[in-house]
Amino acid sequence: MVWKARTGKVERALGGAATYFAVAASLFTHVNLVAIVGDDFTSKDAEIFHGRKIDIEGLERAARQNIFLGRKVL
Repeated sequence: MVWKARTGKVERALGGAATYFAVAASLFTHVNLVAIVGDDFTSKDAEIFHGRKIDIEGLERAARQNIFLGRKVL
């Protein structure tokens, strides 16, 4: 599944409430993120948390796939 807009298209975009909440909240306060991600969550995906007031010690990897925008999940 590909997300398309007038400005372009995206085949794989990081999603998830914990990601969006942590990034938004880090604009106002320090965040201790507690979440489980799949083994397809890469270090490049984790870069969104770098340089922000987000502690990712509670980020755990599990042997499953993440839900990315652009991937059809049944």
